[in-house]
Amino acid sequence: YKGVDFYLTSNIDGLTNTDWTAIGTALHPFKGKFHGQGNKITNLRTSGSYTGLFGYIEEGSIDSLTIQGRADINSANGTINNDNKISGSSYVAGLVGFAKKSVISQCHVAAVINNTGSYTGGICAEAIATTIQNCDFCGKINSAVDYAGGICGHADAEDDVATKIISCTNAASVTAANYVGGIVGACENGSEVKFCNNGGNISATTENAGGICGTLNASSITSCIATGGVNMGGPPVGSTEGDVTITSCYFDKQRCDRTDSRATVYDKYTSEMQGTALQSALGTTEWSF
Repeated sequence: YKGVDFYLTSNIDGLTNTDWTAIGTALHPFKGKFHGQGNKITNLRTSGSYTGLFGYIEEGSIDSLTIQGRADINSANGTINNDNKISGSSYVAGLVGFAKKSVISQCHVAAVINNTGSYTGGICAEAIATTIQNCDFCGKINSAVDYAGGICGHADAEDDVATKIISCTNAASVTAANYVGGIVGACENGSEVKFCNNGGNISATTENAGGICGTLNASSITSCIATGGVNMGGPPVGSTEGDVTITSCYFDKQRCDRTDSRATVYDKYTSEMQGTALQSALGTTEWSF
């Protein structure tokens, strides 16, 4: 189905008692173009590794879709508990478990996501050479291990093509052991985060929590805002490695347990992060307030 267009023509509801099988696997990835056309899928429940609505996409695209309502999305070796939650591990997200050389845009997820393993994201668990743009997540993410982000758990490059996360918003709390970010858990090898906003509380049980990114490795963050609290990490980033660029980022210094001395990172009081003052300071049309 490479390059084939698929259209969701109406809302889908009533999946509460159905254990959804994610679309696409590593052996047979989804390579089409899925157009949600502004429709909603509610009460999604799924299990298995590489899971979400989509499990594995490559050279594909997903746009204009909302996943809304109670969505207990977990991963592999799933067992359904008495409270209808599923337990499992690895590569779990509200929308896509794994994306490679793909585009995800205009997608919105409201969900509770639990993962006993690594790689967890509100939109995508791991993105390789992929663009995620104009997406948002609200709800809650709990991961027992590493790489968890409100939008993406892990962003990396391939064949000199970087992952880009642009104009995305997270309003969910995110908790994991290590590499935990309001937007992305780990951002590596030239990947970029631009014009993103995190309002959720971010917490690592060990280290490397960041309001925007848990760890930044040879990558960049530009014009981002972090208004949520951060525990066990830094306001925009928890840690850095290699040649990194952090430009025009703002954070709420009253809600973070550490500060940042970079000249291009601006600490503000909570009152200064509200209203139109911050919008004027950003000075860009890429933002939607």
